[in-house]
Amino acid sequence: MVQMIDLDDYARRIARYIEEYMSKPVNFIVLKNLIKTFVENNPDVDPAAVDWAAYYDDRLTYSELVETFRKAYPMYRWDRPRELSEQDFKEMKRQNVEEIIKELDDEAIELLRAKLKELDEKSEAQQEAKQTEAKRVPDRPKGLAIDLRTLAKYQFLDEYRDFLAAFTIEEVGEDIVTRAKERILQALERGEKGVVQKLDNLLIEALSFITAKILCLTVNDDWLIRRWALAEAVRVERQMLAEDEEVFLDLLQRTGITASRCEKDEEEKTGYPYKISVADYLRLIRGLDGAEWRLVNRTVWRGYVFVTRSELVRLLRGKIAEAFARYEGIKPKLTALPEVLREAAEDVAKELIKVRSRYVVPIAEVSKDEAKWPPCMLAIKNALLSGSEVGHFGNFAFAAFLLNIGYSVEDVIAFFAQRPDFDEKIARYQIEHIAGERGSRIKYKPPSCRTMRAHGLCIEDGKLCPKGIRNPIQYSKTKPRPRPP
Repeated sequence: MVQMIDLDDYARRIARYIEEYMSKPVNFIVLKNLIKTFVENNPDVDPAAVDWAAYYDDRLTYSELVETFRKAYPMYRWDRPRELSEQDFKEMKRQNVEEIIKELDDEAIELLRAKLKELDEKSEAQQEAKQTEAKRVPDRPKGLAIDLRTLAKYQFLDEYRDFLAAFTIEEVGEDIVTRAKERILQALERGEKGVVQKLDNLLIEALSFITAKILCLTVNDDWLIRRWALAEAVRVERQMLAEDEEVFLDLLQRTGITASRCEKDEEEKTGYPYKISVADYLRLIRGLDGAEWRLVNRTVWRGYVFVTRSELVRLLRGKIAEAFARYEGIKPKLTALPEVLREAAEDVAKELIKVRSRYVVPIAEVSKDEAKWPPCMLAIKNALLSGSEVGHFGNFAFAAFLLNIGYSVEDVIAFFAQRPDFDEKIARYQIEHIAGERGSRIKYKPPSCRTMRAHGLCIEDGKLCPKGIRNPIQYSKTKPRPRPP
């Protein structure tokens, strides 16, 4: 029997994630009703088996939403059953009995009456038992249960490695490989939207994760590995956000960072429910250069930075993605794999070529004018091409710089396609906006050197740049200082 959940709290956590980190509007009443209907129709299924954030779309009607989830999860019931009133039920029962009585003799009728009386008494007893059960608050185990469901969701746990020790690559069946390939293709398609969690077959879900990693390493493309790892980390982020408090805190302790629930006096003083050590916070915000993440804009007290749950799991995303992308001794050779895995790796490689061939970095142009680029822009370019995380401000600065020195929108998009979280639709919109082709029709210039320095993007505090320049685009117009040998 699935544990009882606080439906309102669960739905609010899902809605908050969709709004804050997927930037999509949410009708809370519709979302809650959708989850409630699912729970009523599938009482033995954990609602966390459904990735609500991945498929919810506020633009759809309720019927369209139900149909969307039905297609994604056909193994579950989605329609609300027609409710029969007590009076309707009694009338239907009476009519059925009358039809049967017409064909019975006196002795059979007496036996039937006795049986009906027995059934009525039994029904009353069952109804009383149900009412008593509904009033009883079930005991809920505290903390994280290390079972197959947990291992299918959280592969950063040490117990997942212990679990894998019981299997060999030769035991991987076609169903596991199919799901592994699906995870990778979802990562290619969805990127930062994440892999969609499936918990209808826990063993397949648990083993398909490591199988997907083996396939990525077999294809041996760094961008593919980083994009898959990011998509899986986003999936984990969504799962953690929806967990009960005790489970979430237990997971938090297993991430290797110093973070916890606030004490009562800390929460009253700061208004935040969670805290993370300053040292861990500074490590985890690398690549997050939005103003809201800067330490000067945070509440800091007693050596901790105070955060919401959504902020905390967002900070963990990069750490988990990095762990998923690490090789950890796994470097299979294509010829050494079973045939079913080898064929799947070839399919993934073909799909990767289709995706990547659309975006070719303009190397020829770079080789001609890269010597005229300021150190800050070279650093951002190198970070992008190596797959390192670059924050929103750095992305804006780099795009504005390229557009102002003669690069086209398509050229700039090709650079950003190297990001593991690349989304062409979003990237194109933002770059065209910076280029003045959308919105206000104003072409943006790169941020000033002073602003770049404030965001930690200036290299060696400007010592490598000519004196007197105030903006990166002035670099090529002025003789730079000699670079140290």
